[in-house]
Amino acid sequence: ETAIRAANVEAFTDPLFQPLVRISSGAAWLEGVTLVGGAGGPYYSGTAYGIGSAVEMSAGVMTNCVIRDTYLGHYNGSEPTMLMSGGDVSDLLLTGCRNWSIAGGAPEGAAVRITGGTIDRTIVSNCWTYGSNSSGTQGSVLAVKGGNVRNALVVGCTAIRSAPVYISSGYLEHATIVCNT
Repeated sequence: ETAIRAANVEAFTDPLFQPLVRISSGAAWLEGVTLVGGAGGPYYSGTAYGIGSAVEMSAGVMTNCVIRDTYLGHYNGSEPTMLMSGGDVSDLLLTGCRNWSIAGGAPEGAAVRITGGTIDRTIVSNCWTYGSNSSGTQGSVLAVKGGNVRNALVVGCTAIRSAPVYISSGYLEHATIVCNT
């Protein structure tokens, strides 16, 4: 495998159909990158969830990055801002991630849904989610459905009709969850 490295980049996103960043190689390394924006329209229904994530990660390393001011939404739900099934993330800030649904449930994790891999030292702040019939896992800002999340701060987030953090499997260790509604 050839190592892939991106460092100190600022990108403005629009992940209407596909993620802006897809990390699927163990050799991939993303460092010091800021992803800004990202908007998904309310009427596209080409996938089961509607709108794609800004970042999809199944392998590799992501460190010292910022994802901010995303706005994803759909008539029948959408994916989270970051969809992670593997790899290692450290020193990540997610702020201003908004996700909504009119008819379906809001996403499992408006900011992050993790099913595998490790996230260490992350801040999730001022994120918001709404789903008109949210229940259970749906409507959360951070959904831990596998993998490990350590040293996390979830602050100032709103999850209408659900809890800001949802855990069904995996681990959430050394977390501070404060001032959320």
